[in-house]
Amino acid sequence: MNFGPRGGQAVSIMVTLPHPRVFGNFDQYTGEIVILGTGSFRNQLFATPEDPPTWSSRIELPTAASVTPNSRVLVRPFNSLAGTSGAPVLEGVIIVGNCQ
Repeated sequence: MNFGPRGGQAVSIMVTLPHPRVFGNFDQYTGEIVILGTGSFRNQLFATPEDPPTWSSRIELPTAASVTPNSRVLVRPFNSLAGTSGAPVLEGVIIVGNCQ
């Protein structure tokens, strides 16, 4: 089970992408939400066994943070040994007027 923090929000990401090595020396993907004026929060995405796999994760926000209109969601390849991220391979903007 996966529960969001009490009083907080969570952002779920689900994307179908090739293995991250397609984008260079990477072995994982990370998902990130950037909330203007607050900061960014990220988590590792995990793959299903299909080919191509569906990568998914849930980013739980602390109670003090809230998703706002124009928050950005990014998916980047990541090298877990070097601790380095690549350029975003997907980016979306939350444009909902009411995010409560």
